[in-house]
Amino acid sequence: MCATYKKLCFTAALFIALFVSCENTVINYNRLNNLSVDDTSKNKVRVNFNTIIEQNFTRAGYENIGKNKYINVYAYDTDNNLVTIVNYISTDEGTLSPLTEAMYLPPGTYNFFAVGTNDFLRKIPSFTNGICSDIDYTVDYIWSDTCNVTLKDLVNNYNLKFDHSVTQVALEIVISEEIDLVTFEEMLLTPSSRDTITWNLFNGDMGPSHSVNDTLFQPLTSQLNDTTFYGTFTMPALHLKESSTLKASFKIIMIIDENQYSRAYQTELPIMNDSLKVGYSYHYSLLIRADTILFNSVNIDNWIPVVDNVPIAPDID
Repeated sequence: MCATYKKLCFTAALFIALFVSCENTVINYNRLNNLSVDDTSKNKVRVNFNTIIEQNFTRAGYENIGKNKYINVYAYDTDNNLVTIVNYISTDEGTLSPLTEAMYLPPGTYNFFAVGTNDFLRKIPSFTNGICSDIDYTVDYIWSDTCNVTLKDLVNNYNLKFDHSVTQVALEIVISEEIDLVTFEEMLLTPSSRDTITWNLFNGDMGPSHSVNDTLFQPLTSQLNDTTFYGTFTMPALHLKESSTLKASFKIIMIIDENQYSRAYQTELPIMNDSLKVGYSYHYSLLIRADTILFNSVNIDNWIPVVDNVPIAPDID
């Protein structure tokens, strides 16, 4: 029932809790003697959580989850019975605070499964028998597990290491110098299909999808400078059985020879090795000229964070 992380070893100097595989989890406990269990939680111990999220291309390989993100933690006993669910919000970077009551459990051994949305104040969909089928686009779904945890202290503190359960497409659109841009009107993309896709509480898997949606959807967008625009789209991972492409369209209003025009552009984006893998961010670079749109490159790079539904695009030299 417990999934095994791909990267689970960290030094004790970096973390309170040392993560290894679920089959051989080692936890260091932090005793806080100044805290006491209230009367409603008699004979139980408190469990607190801090959070990090894995990054593929940062030097440390992880970073704290930002403020105002929702996280739900499910506690199961060793007989695979659900004991409790506690809803949290990150009131500070990397720190979870319960929305109502904190987690109190009888001393014993537990498996913790945590799910979240790495977006500003975006509520988490519900799970039925460990399965969620209510999957939205442009939501950064994240997941973590901590298995075979034996509660010993009055207050027990653990780090939850989250992974992305989705893939990300990032579009960098540069407007050619020959265009006198008035406004960037529209950016659209065909994502992976989400039909029949579910999210598994116990291993974090979502999909993958095996086809591209025929419908164009609007990414989250931001403007980096006068001529550069960004769009990001998170969606279920994609693994094609037959080669295909993503389709993108753009609409801008420009001035050419003192005349104003509204012009639409369409292009197809190649899919690397017929896959868009979970946890990876695929950065497409395109150049819009007056009479055409040029595809320049696609690279796997750092995940583009989103704050208040606005992508925080990297600086460009």
